[in-house]
Amino acid sequence: MSDSTPDQHDQPDATPTGPGMARGVLDGVGPADLSDADGVSYEVAVEAINRVVGAYSGLIGDEENAAAPDAGKIAGWREAKLAWAARRRALSPGDAAAVQAVRREAADLVRALTGHSQR
Repeated sequence: MSDSTPDQHDQPDATPTGPGMARGVLDGVGPADLSDADGVSYEVAVEAINRVVGAYSGLIGDEENAAAPDAGKIAGWREAKLAWAARRRALSPGDAAAVQAVRREAADLVRALTGHSQR
């Protein structure tokens, strides 16, 4: 007698796309749309933006925990953090000039925000 339960291998490979589901950085980009180098550069740019957002989060957290938090600084950093998150969403892997510009700007900003020199 045959089991009527479908085997997991019979199921189509589906990626969840509903509200609240995470998206990959290259979702929707077909293999012919982007060279490997451009794809890697885009992923590096997204990671650089993540570092900027993280640096702002650190500044916000430190200021919130200060003896006398400066609400103006916190508001400014939150606004900047949201702006960088919006840049991450708007960045297109196919726009090599924008990807390179974001990489440079984000690297400079992280150095400035953290007071570290990255070599």
